[in-house]
Amino acid sequence: GDEPAILAELDRLYASSGRNEALADVIERRVAVANQDEAIELLVRLGELRQTRFNDARSALNAYRDVLERAPGDARVTEKLEGLISERTLAPEIVELLENAYRSNGEVAHTREYILVSGVRR
Repeated sequence: GDEPAILAELDRLYASSGRNEALADVIERRVAVANQDEAIELLVRLGELRQTRFNDARSALNAYRDVLERAPGDARVTEKLEGLISERTLAPEIVELLENAYRSNGEVAHTREYILVSGVRR
């Protein structure tokens, strides 16, 4: 299996050298051997990497969904999803994830606001 210390060092090396494809692979491998809190942090990083470096909203959304499965109201992820709402093809999924995240935080009013902003019909 993967050794967490070795993966952490590879993570550091790939991040500092800008080897983003290799970095994404290592982060995914680190998630598999991480505890819950570490996995959440790694998945947030993975989503950000996919969103900003690969311009891959679908893959970013998948990472953010994985975070919300572990931490339903994670504020960082709801903010990232709010930023992705303009991705028309992903908007229905994003609104659903936001709706669940807001509900878990007791922020139901936010849900209506983002449904209106996104133009998603429910």
